[in-house]
Amino acid sequence: MKPRRPRKGSLVLVRWDDAYQLDQADHDVQPETCLAETVGWVVSSTRRGILIAAERFAGRRTVEPYRGLTRVPWGMVRAVVVIAAILAGCDGSDTGLPHLCDGRALCRSSEICVELDGAPACLDPEDERLK
Repeated sequence: MKPRRPRKGSLVLVRWDDAYQLDQADHDVQPETCLAETVGWVVSSTRRGILIAAERFAGRRTVEPYRGLTRVPWGMVRAVVVIAAILAGCDGSDTGLPHLCDGRALCRSSEICVELDGAPACLDPEDERLK
């Protein structure tokens, strides 16, 4: 069963079969697979595969916002676990998952993301500060 493609910007754990060879000098040894786990932010998720970044520059506009990229074809992916989703509006309600608010605050699915005193904050929709 093919895993669902996660949204760009989501923080995920990808479990996948990495092809490797123990001894690079011995050409008679058959390559094997090793179960690998990569945690990072989804840079892209296409029909061909998923691109994960180990690092990102949150809240700062740079030419290259991501570093430490790993590209995995879907045929090698066993599972994708969404740890937190970055959603437009930061409401998380359509997933029930925790979500990252502007990449800096981890909100519960019932909370909304707002700017409070110049910083992102997670608030209950009924919070008095929203009125």
